[in-house]
Amino acid sequence: MTNTNKGKYNTRLSITPKKSKKRSYSSTRWIERHITDPYVKQARMEGYRSRAVYKLLEIHTKHKLFKPWMKIVDIGCAPGSWSQLAAKFTQSTDSDPSVIGVDYLEVQPIPGVIVINGDVRNCEIVDRIHLALGKRLADVVLSDVLLPSAGHKQIDHWRAMDLCRAVIKVSCRLLRPSGNLLLKILIGGTENELISDLKKDFSSVLCIKPQATRSSSSELYLLAKKFSQPCE
Repeated sequence: MTNTNKGKYNTRLSITPKKSKKRSYSSTRWIERHITDPYVKQARMEGYRSRAVYKLLEIHTKHKLFKPWMKIVDIGCAPGSWSQLAAKFTQSTDSDPSVIGVDYLEVQPIPGVIVINGDVRNCEIVDRIHLALGKRLADVVLSDVLLPSAGHKQIDHWRAMDLCRAVIKVSCRLLRPSGNLLLKILIGGTENELISDLKKDFSSVLCIKPQATRSSSSELYLLAKKFSQPCE
């Protein structure tokens, strides 16, 4: 999201969520923050399924992740905004799709995207991804996946790291040599070990916190560039 949008949506929306005896204070605050979020408003205006698209757009604008006809695998794609953007920049179409979105949640059809419903940690799902890729391997693997919060920051971090390692393992089976991986992690104390492990199989690893990431979030994105060898 470029700086030209700053100020364009800085007016607070005159929408206040109705109070509910059954809704907690934190839930009410989350809803209020969500409906007044300028990125949420812009995503709706531009036809994207979530505000997360602007995180990916910023990273792509700076690092040129996508090119026409690239093969992209989007792990944990629901609700689909990252797949939407990837399809746009790779010129993927229904007749010649180059983007594959995977999620255990149901995802509504996305133009230009093959959607596979299932857990990517399942070998059968990985086989289906390979089948969808055809005779090629992926140029880029994306993962914006995150497990539902357990309500404990450190436990959430550990669970996120376990999931990230599973995604990395699968990505090493899907990526072509010199391919790139974009992965979301949660900061919590063990991320440096994961970054060090990534550097064994990629030429470089960049840590990125996009503008659209909420200030209170512990999310961080790792861009691992130029995959060099199969993971053990």
